[in-house]
Formats: sequence, C-alpha cells, structure tokens
Amino acid sequence: MGHLSVLDNKPMPKHPRAISLFEIFAARAVAECRRLKVERVFIAREMEDLERANIARALEYCDWKISGENGAARLIGVPASTLSSRMKALGIRKSQG
Repeated sequence: MGHLSVLDNKPMPKHPRAISLFEIFAARAVAECRRLKVERVFIAREMEDLERANIARALEYCDWKISGENGAARLIGVPASTLSSRMKALGIRKSQG
C-alpha cells in the first residue's frame, strides 16, 4: 500500500495541493483495506494445499516429532491424534533419505 508519514509540531498549512495529496492517499488506503478484506475466497483444494504446507513446515521444524513438548501437534495447537489423522488424510509422510 505504501506509507505516508508527517512529523511536525505545527498545524499543516492549508495548501490545496497538500490537502489533495492527503485526500488521495486516504481514499487509496480505504480502497486497499476493502480490497484486502475480500481479496479472495479459497476453494477446498486450496485450503487442503495450505493445510498440507503448514503441517509439513511444522513437522520439519520439529524434526518430524508429532507429539510431546517439542512436537508439531503442540506447535500447531491440535491434539497429536488429530495431527496424525490430518497427515493421513492429506497424504503427508516423511520422505526417505
């Protein structure tokens, strides 16, 4: 979106060009916020891909430990049994090698 920062301890002069610049920036900021709010809706396949990638990252980070204090399930915030079920459903396995 970009950034606009004004640091001053005096009131802004009422120059039409400066006011116009702020109005344009504000309008663009509002439009960008609205766009981000409804940018897109994921289809089921995309949600599965996101979940698969997230679980794989967690497992790699935890050296493929699923349960326990330093396990991926705890990192993700789900029971180990749920993580194991999701791994099976999504076809996630530790690769050989």
